[in-house]
Amino acid sequence: MGADDFRARLSEARATLAATISKAEQQWVLGTDAKWGPRKIAEHVIADENYFANAVAAALQANGLEQQNIEAVEPQHALQLLEEMAVATDRIYGYIEDGDIDKVADIPAGQGFEQTIGGTVDFAVWHLRDHSKQISEYLNTK
Repeated sequence: MGADDFRARLSEARATLAATISKAEQQWVLGTDAKWGPRKIAEHVIADENYFANAVAAALQANGLEQQNIEAVEPQHALQLLEEMAVATDRIYGYIEDGDIDKVADIPAGQGFEQTIGGTVDFAVWHLRDHSKQISEYLNTK
């Protein structure tokens, strides 16, 4: 799989998350500290985009992004923040070349993903999809 394939998968996973967030209007603020609802899940997954992009940036010996606190009071705001985060992190992902995929990246071991740039992007894609699924499941039980 080449660098463009990884970027396409990220884009698809973000689109899935965006579609899921857009369905959460009525249940947006539900949830508890113990069982997050759509808002907290979306804020978490959007904020963590920085984590994955910064791991790639470090592996490429490039500058990363500042960590941001994400607070989305309504789904439309979350969609805007997701788009802004995608633009910012895609600046880093845009530097990945096919020969970089197997470079070592600093992500936790034992998560089921290789500790490489490719593994980091795989982890980011999984994270977006997993939390999109979590929001969908939450919406389907309410």
